Amino acid sequence: MLRLAICAVLALQAGSTLAASDHDMMGTGDAPFHWNVYSHAEGYLNDVHSTRGNEDYFVLGESTLFLSGALGERLSVLYEGTYQPKRYRDDVFKSERWQLRYELPNNHYLLFGKGHTPVNYWNDSFHHGRLFYPSISRPLSLEKFIPLHDSALRMGGRALGDNGFFYDIALGAGHRYENKVFPRGILSETVSFGWQTLDGNVLRFGWHRNEAHQVGHGITTMPVTLPAHNAMTLGMDMPMSASAAQPHVHPVVLDMLEVFTASMKWQMGRTEWLTEIANSDGSRNTEHNLALYQYAGFRLTDNLVPYAVVDWLELDRGLGLRAGVETRTGLGLKLLLTDTVDLKLELLRHRDGTKAGTPTGVEFRAQVSVSLK
Repeated sequence: MLRLAICAVLALQAGSTLAASDHDMMGTGDAPFHWNVYSHAEGYLNDVHSTRGNEDYFVLGESTLFLSGALGERLSVLYEGTYQPKRYRDDVFKSERWQLRYELPNNHYLLFGKGHTPVNYWNDSFHHGRLFYPSISRPLSLEKFIPLHDSALRMGGRALGDNGFFYDIALGAGHRYENKVFPRGILSETVSFGWQTLDGNVLRFGWHRNEAHQVGHGITTMPVTLPAHNAMTLGMDMPMSASAAQPHVHPVVLDMLEVFTASMKWQMGRTEWLTEIANSDGSRNTEHNLALYQYAGFRLTDNLVPYAVVDWLELDRGLGLRAGVETRTGLGLKLLLTDTVDLKLELLRHRDGTKAGTPTGVEFRAQVSVSLK
């Protein structure tokens, strides 16, 4: 019923169009094509363990190619692709976004293609370049359980009425099929709405339902070995069974996921504030996740911003990790070295209860983010 209602709204509005919003960065009208390349590198030091779970204390981040421009008076296109060496991820090249956008009257628009799921402020405002991030890392909710991308048909409106109302409605292929165009029909729905003032303050609420949420992620587990004193082994160390003696790769599982979010971006004078709250439920009774990200900064100068960050996540079922609580809390300093080079420094207390044998540690993190233009 909800899908029928959303389809009806899309159909009714298709004849009726949106000025391009800042977060889409798509050209319209006679605007030329725009391009840019973003990249970043990160360094880590801590007193207990490697942040990444291996021995890397220096990481080359994603390099992002961003293209946007007009194909006509109302039609525009956007593409975002990333590169990262094989050492850091399996897919060296990724198409993160490819979208066609059609401007409708009265500040409405239609989007079609792979894009960021518009369920909260962060995911709908920042692309993969880190230059504009308020802190070094995405909120834990986006790293662990909120789907970043979906291939979808999306309609939205911006700056509606005197109070700056906006909304987005999207019908998608689902998390598992984010790189395909509806191979199994509509498996996800997203609705978000809120208000944005003329000076950029935002209050936003979102809902996302996904019938093809990918969990498991191909985890490999090793066989359980019983100790010698166990009576079942007759005094010998041995696997529980011959089949268990081999590493087991768990298959990818598709699960139903429902997410509710609330976001607030606020700036007054030199003070800036970003809050992201997310709550999710799955098809299993134990799958309930809750997350809070809180950023607060004070702009000492146009180029220097000290800030504090609290990132808290509680997983009842770990979506490939075990249940537990993960937190990152601490202080940071953001320096805009030039218009195209940004340096962020953070001193964090990191506790990850979603991974076995990972003690709490104090981390010093540094990130350099650049753009070519």
